[in-house]
Amino acid sequence: MSKQVDDILRRYERMNSADKGLIVSAFESCLSELEDQGGRIDQWPPEHTMQIAKEIMTAAQNGFNTRGSMIFAETARTSAHGAALLSLYLELRGLPGDQAVESRTKIEDWRRQQ
Repeated sequence: MSKQVDDILRRYERMNSADKGLIVSAFESCLSELEDQGGRIDQWPPEHTMQIAKEIMTAAQNGFNTRGSMIFAETARTSAHGAALLSLYLELRGLPGDQAVESRTKIEDWRRQQ
């Protein structure tokens, strides 16, 4: 999981500002909607958090597989990085160990820099 986080954050650093905006927007808007519906994520039961993380990753994978070269397809593929990062963040919140904490901290640091 830490490799996935590192990969997304590396890709993010190489993107242009418009694509970076899509990733931030996907992460933050999805998180905001989830918290509007279910309350703060730090209050969710672990099993609920893991289920939501899986659902978001499925949506992200669908976004990565969007075919075509039109603006919609490009936007979906780029935004999928933000959804995948949110999924990993949620999953990492429920995992023990230094590596999970380190990866979660990388995502939190990334959010603070936005």
